Amino acid sequence: MKIEVKDVKRFWLEHSNIIDAEAELVIEIGEGKTYKYQKTYESERFYNYLRGLDDFAEFAGKYIRKSAVKKIQLNSNLANSSIWIHIYGYKNPLEIGSDLRMRRSDIGMFDTFQYLKKVFNH
Repeated sequence: MKIEVKDVKRFWLEHSNIIDAEAELVIEIGEGKTYKYQKTYESERFYNYLRGLDDFAEFAGKYIRKSAVKKIQLNSNLANSSIWIHIYGYKNPLEIGSDLRMRRSDIGMFDTFQYLKKVFNH
């Protein structure tokens, strides 16, 4: 299947548990619709091209198309706080848990939330 830049919602490199295995390029074009590509000259070139575009923002090793983000929401309760990133065309939001907060202090999730809002212009 030929994937064009306009179709890409998210992309990242995924490392396997196999020793000396090359990271695979994972491209997501819709909720639950991902494609994996082994490292080749073409996949590495496409990855570097996508990384260089201004329309993608990186957080925790994954790149998300800025224009695809509909809303960023902080869901917090004392026991388990998280950030939801709502993407156009997705039924379920992407969830960022406390393990990916920028700092380990209590305010860390709020700081991460503010950072993501700034990165995605929301």
